[in-house]
Amino acid sequence: MNQKKSIAIGFDLGIASVGWAIINSETNEILNWGSRIFKEREEGAAKRRSFRTARRTIRRRQYKSEKLLKLILRSKNIFDFKNIDEIKNSFLKSSSQNSNILDLKIKALNEKIDPKDLAWILHDYLENRGYFYELDDNREKLKYYNGDKFPTQVLNDFFKKNNFFKSSKYNFSNQQWTVEIKKLFEVQNIDEEFQKSFLRLFNYIRDFAKGPGSLHSASEYGIWKFDKEQNKIVQQYDNIWDKTIGKCIIFPNELRASLNFVSYEFFNLLNELSNLRSDFDPEWRLKKEDRDKLINGLLSGEYKNITDSKIVKIIEKDLEIDKDDFKGREIIKKRDDIKKKLKDKTKNTNILIKEITNHSEKYKNFKVENFVDRPEHLEALDSICFVLQKYKEKKDRFIEEINKTKVSDKINVFVLDYFGIINKKDEFINNLLNNKVLTFKKTGSYSAKATRMFVEKMLITQENSEYLKYNDKEINDIIKQNAKAKPLTKYLNSFIFKDEILPPSVKQTFEQAIAVLNKIIKKYSKDYEISGIFIEIPREKNDEEAKKKQANKTVKSGLDEIYEVMNKKYGLEFLNISKEDLYNKPKPDRLLKKLKLYCQQDGVDLYKLDKIKIKDLINSSKYHFEHIIPKAYLPDNSLSNLILTERDQNLKKSNLCAAAYMKSKGDGHYKAYVQQIEKLFNPKRVANDEASKIFGLDTKKVLKKKKLLYQEKIDPHQKEEFLSRQLNDTRYSTKLFLEVVKEHFRDNPNFSYDQATKIFTLNGHQTAFIREKILEDHKDRADNKHHAIDAAIIAIMANKNRHALSSLTIQEGLRQSKYEQIEDGTIINKQTGEILKNSDYDSKKFELVKNISSLVDEKIKNADDKVKIKFSRKMTNYTNARLFKDTLYGLRQNDNGTYDKVEKINLINPKSLKNLKDYFADPNPNSGKYLVLMYQSHKSEFEKLRTIFNRPEFNKKENKNKDKNEKTNKNPFQAYMQWLVSEKYIDEEEKENAIGANKLIYVDPVTNKKTLFKDLKVVTEKNINKDLVFVNKKQGEKSFQTGKKQLFALVYENKEGQLSSVPINFLLKKFGSKVDDRNFYSLDESKYNQENLKKYKDNLGIEHHSKPIIAIKISAIVKLKVDKKISFVSKDNNGDRISESIPIRADDDHYFYISGISKEKGEDTKFTVKSFELKGLEYSGYTNSFLNYFQFVSLDELGNEYESNEQRKLEEYFLNRNKKVDNK
Repeated sequence: MNQKKSIAIGFDLGIASVGWAIINSETNEILNWGSRIFKEREEGAAKRRSFRTARRTIRRRQYKSEKLLKLILRSKNIFDFKNIDEIKNSFLKSSSQNSNILDLKIKALNEKIDPKDLAWILHDYLENRGYFYELDDNREKLKYYNGDKFPTQVLNDFFKKNNFFKSSKYNFSNQQWTVEIKKLFEVQNIDEEFQKSFLRLFNYIRDFAKGPGSLHSASEYGIWKFDKEQNKIVQQYDNIWDKTIGKCIIFPNELRASLNFVSYEFFNLLNELSNLRSDFDPEWRLKKEDRDKLINGLLSGEYKNITDSKIVKIIEKDLEIDKDDFKGREIIKKRDDIKKKLKDKTKNTNILIKEITNHSEKYKNFKVENFVDRPEHLEALDSICFVLQKYKEKKDRFIEEINKTKVSDKINVFVLDYFGIINKKDEFINNLLNNKVLTFKKTGSYSAKATRMFVEKMLITQENSEYLKYNDKEINDIIKQNAKAKPLTKYLNSFIFKDEILPPSVKQTFEQAIAVLNKIIKKYSKDYEISGIFIEIPREKNDEEAKKKQANKTVKSGLDEIYEVMNKKYGLEFLNISKEDLYNKPKPDRLLKKLKLYCQQDGVDLYKLDKIKIKDLINSSKYHFEHIIPKAYLPDNSLSNLILTERDQNLKKSNLCAAAYMKSKGDGHYKAYVQQIEKLFNPKRVANDEASKIFGLDTKKVLKKKKLLYQEKIDPHQKEEFLSRQLNDTRYSTKLFLEVVKEHFRDNPNFSYDQATKIFTLNGHQTAFIREKILEDHKDRADNKHHAIDAAIIAIMANKNRHALSSLTIQEGLRQSKYEQIEDGTIINKQTGEILKNSDYDSKKFELVKNISSLVDEKIKNADDKVKIKFSRKMTNYTNARLFKDTLYGLRQNDNGTYDKVEKINLINPKSLKNLKDYFADPNPNSGKYLVLMYQSHKSEFEKLRTIFNRPEFNKKENKNKDKNEKTNKNPFQAYMQWLVSEKYIDEEEKENAIGANKLIYVDPVTNKKTLFKDLKVVTEKNINKDLVFVNKKQGEKSFQTGKKQLFALVYENKEGQLSSVPINFLLKKFGSKVDDRNFYSLDESKYNQENLKKYKDNLGIEHHSKPIIAIKISAIVKLKVDKKISFVSKDNNGDRISESIPIRADDDHYFYISGISKEKGEDTKFTVKSFELKGLEYSGYTNSFLNYFQFVSLDELGNEYESNEQRKLEEYFLNRNKKVDNK
């Protein structure tokens, strides 16, 4: 029997890609490599959840409204209604008689009113019940009303001043509304029974822990489920936490616990203390007695945190370290990290222990021994945490749960009774419930049962949990026992992470990586042994759209805050500078940064030592950011390394540090510079100034900035240290993926090799500097090739010398990319030519990197000529999608039966000022392109707005566009309202309220009468095909939505003998996540809406009796069948767009995927395809031309090509059609 050869596999995992490479373990030759591409998972759960919540809110309001109607009908002694219809008609009558319900509510709070009007008021109260949640410590930053007036009185005052109701200025709690309603009942002399019934309805809130649904109405998002076998709804979980929280990695049937449970806090603290190390002695470890002494200090309340200084004293004593012994070595390794990790490590434990000792009649001190002797105390404390986690917000539910037998026995026996708290139980519980610091936010990987098991063993040893996991017999047996329950199959389950709490993007990457690994196992395991699997794990990517929106919100709120501070300190209003002047700048985020620096510097240019003019700062580009330590040496763009100065100073300073530059100006300048630094950046002054936080200063940042302002010389390692801190290569997901793959290969008879398969991950920085060395001049436009190349680097590098590379830090990697070793350990800076002497140790590392880089470079170049990089892409069968875009348009019917599209253009915040300019210039052009409806219906009002818009003083060109050196207009209507403020027609608050509600206040110059305007209604498109859009029937068919999502298209032969496609959207087929995707893409026309299908066929010139040939899906894979030039869009080094056409040969097997299907009015369906390999390479074409140029193919995970069913059907069609032509 011939011995099998061995292979190693490298994986480069990204958010939308898996690079893979297979190498010969003996020779490092690349046998196969490729890139698996897939669509980045959309992070839209929060948005979908918000829509779902809105729908539930509407349903629940309807339900409460029905309950109220029944309550009013039952209370004939108060209202005397005969039936529900009479009540509804009464509501309509009250509404017509009282145009402002606030007036009626104010009246009802002071005198008796008609009971029928009272019923209408109660219905209105039930529509807006206020917020129920408790506010956090940031209450002062939020717009929550906390005055003495009733909510209706506050809203009435607002209406009297502003002439509109809705505003984000005030939010009221349910409790505040309840106080008002009780007053209403008192004035109206309503009996107690009705009061209780109404308030029960008004105050009711569904228990969040139970989620949506009930015993009578199951919801897939709640704890209730319809059991088909029992044919009834049953309760599946005790609460939604049981459903959403993942399972413990030690006890698979147990739920994971919060990191803030007492046992978990102990677990993490003991691990951190066990892992402490010192540069002075690699063998040093914290002794058990010293550890217990430190923990006892926490438990006794002597201190809140175990600080790094306490540990330093222990190490100094243990190792007898003198002050002269330091020489750059760290007493505690990674001291800054340790300092952060130990802070608030036992926050909840400290609170619970303090409350126990404060209320105990027996115990005033806690010690480690208490938990060693009575480990059940941990379980009891965890039980309190468990109930607090779920019911802390509602005291009655907490008390109800804590009195349940299953938890009360543990708590009463092991906590309340044992520590003598029974007599003070209520006070103890109330203190816990009212403690806002006591929180349970994050969830760990272990259950409380597992952490207690670890803690019990860790308390009697000095080992960490990882050591115990593999060396403690009891724990090891439990892990093995649970592992044996899993079948040892040859292939991994691609959906093994389905129930894991992971970001969707990371989960999808793992699924695809496993699919690739399974395919490699299938193809290669017969002839090869797998010696190693080496993985570089991706970092999680944030949702860019959400990130951008959040950034915009943050900038606006930041400008609001900084304006208040600066107005108070520098009198911005006196200088005629408003908030709008800040909002309307081209780059408000840069302006916010400049304003913060202005405040930090108290308006002083630290280089010129002159005053900075605020107007110049806001309205011109005179002042620039300047790096205190040049960016080339410290790429830190935070406020700590920036100051504000004039452009000429920026140029003069060049690459000097700030202090060195000021010294070069002479002693007088430097002395004045130092005085300013001491004055501005005084830690004590900043600590006492609350406003300092708003412009980016706290004590720590002040000290950092002060240090940089005094620094005169460049620190050669400063850049490397800064970048090292920015990189974080450790992720929970890394460990999870690694453990799953390791577990699959461990003791698996399908992989019973003489030497076990090595499986480990590599940090990104280790591969990065190898990649830079061999690909520093690599400028291939084939962007997606680099995933395969990176995977090959990982495989060769790890296979060659993984342990040696693991000793290379991020800092050393950056240093190696900066320097080149020449001879005798001498290194030379590639940019400056500076020559330094390397230590023997560092020289060996340079040599190691050089050898590995050369090997990787050689093998990749060999493979470039022999082994083609393969591409594949995940095909997704979409059965669900957004039906149409969110924007609602008006639908206006004309006398001739045609329909027009009507858009609302907001006057205060229009999407484009240019559009407004066009509408006011010519509201009714002969071309019929647009038509302003106000111009027809209220021409005089329109002329008032046009006069304002065109007045020169409201159209000043103030904002400079730095890139194009152009000036842009400020919104004339906002400028007009600012003018109203300056002329005392309205005050600043009225203006802010109006802008907040997107309303324009118009003041008649003769009568001083105020009028509110909001939108212009404009006809932007005529002759809308009503049949092919979504018409909102609930609004009387007066509105519609566009942007239909096409999931696939049915291809037909049209009347002219050409191919056309009917796009399949919600008008033709029902979407849904529960739809059977096997029959979703059916060619059976009976599966589609027959009426709309005929309309589409008529529109495309297809016979009604014509049958579909194939279905073309989104994400289908195609390649060219003829040589063709394809459009390619890229960017140059300046970020400018470059468009060109590049030739693609049919025999290159260049793969594309269908990225979009669209149809415009009067045109055939268009297909857009994008390249796997080249980002920016894409083609769009109508059905006939598209199918003439491209053919469908199928690819497996490794990029091997197979025949496609769609192409086979299409070729059969062409063959039959040609036969018909020949027969004619």
